[in-house]
Amino acid sequence: MAIPLTTYLNEKQGGSYEGFDIVAEGIRFCQKRITPKFPHFHFQRIDLHNTFFNPKGKYKAHEYRFPYKDNTFDMIFLVSVFTHMLTKDMEHYIYEINRVLKPGGKSFITYFLLNYETRRYTMAGVSNFDFRYSLDERCFGSVQNVPEFDTAYEDKYILELYKRCNLNLARPIRYGFWRVYKSGDQTLKKKYRSHSPENYQDVIIAIKSEK
Repeated sequence: MAIPLTTYLNEKQGGSYEGFDIVAEGIRFCQKRITPKFPHFHFQRIDLHNTFFNPKGKYKAHEYRFPYKDNTFDMIFLVSVFTHMLTKDMEHYIYEINRVLKPGGKSFITYFLLNYETRRYTMAGVSNFDFRYSLDERCFGSVQNVPEFDTAYEDKYILELYKRCNLNLARPIRYGFWRVYKSGDQTLKKKYRSHSPENYQDVIIAIKSEK
């Protein structure tokens, strides 16, 4: 995701990129291949615990404060992050995103979102995941013994969380085609691809309130 932005973010005009992840290999790649050519692109590895990606992590995600000042960023994006996080951690990240976004700044975040329609497709066996295991009151997974292998949330709950955090939807939710991935119904697949042709996961784009 960072590489295309190297042609957009202009260092002379004050543009910069800050990225962090818990997967060391990805951070090393970015530090070696991107930062030397684009020194205004910075990457750091954070040793946060995750049962799937970093089971030996030292720190808890729900206690981690993003290493940035308040009201810093014009844009924040998370791709396939909240699809691997439990409720307490995810909620904390949303509050941190609100903290470091500038008023009027945008967030682009992907999810696996559940609702009546999703449940119908998963029960029919056409979705890539069934999310049959309740991991807590809010979060569901498809692998019982590795909870953060994949995680999903009810869309109503996520929208309520955004409202509490002063994040207003910039456009309707873009539901991805993961929910009908195995379907033989080409009309159904076409429906989802017409809404989000490139989105496997569900996408929420929001704007931080100016207040």
